[in-house]
Amino acid sequence: MMGLPQPSISGQVAPVSGPRLPLKLRLACDEDIPVLVDFRVDFMRAVKEIAPEDEAALRAGLSEMFRRGISSGKTIYWLAETEGRPVSSCALLFPRGRGSAVRSWRARRAELMGVYTLPAFRRSGAASALVALALTEARRIGLRELFLQPTEEARSMYLRAGFTPDGDRMILKLCAGGRSSPLRLSDSDS
Repeated sequence: MMGLPQPSISGQVAPVSGPRLPLKLRLACDEDIPVLVDFRVDFMRAVKEIAPEDEAALRAGLSEMFRRGISSGKTIYWLAETEGRPVSSCALLFPRGRGSAVRSWRARRAELMGVYTLPAFRRSGAASALVALALTEARRIGLRELFLQPTEEARSMYLRAGFTPDGDRMILKLCAGGRSSPLRLSDSDS
């Protein structure tokens, strides 16, 4: 049985210069789990209230989820850093759906998720750079479709990347050979 594809920049750092922010994009590893947890909790706080007494259990559950995703290869996480500080995250998740992650990979579809940028760094190009990296990786491994559930704030960034609305989510159809329409990401995030 064929396993999941390996990310192409494993252990490498990809330097990117945005209009306002010098960025380094890299794969996240186990040592980054606390950052990924912080980003996810920050995002969740923005969309719903988290009771203080529930936060410790939430953080523990998220830590385990990120650890499993990284160790299994079922999720590829990236971070954007500036001056050595993580400021944005992004992930490709090979969803279980009706079968295993390997089955979803064979179906050539994945979910773009976990796109989050610290408030002070929004509109800096960090999320757009990570999304562009995720799309490049999706093409490289031969995915046919990406889907996501956008926030209203990020919807225009995904539209520029070629995603189209599909109910409460958005989809990007990749052509045969892993190609899609040219990226239309601007230099700054929406």
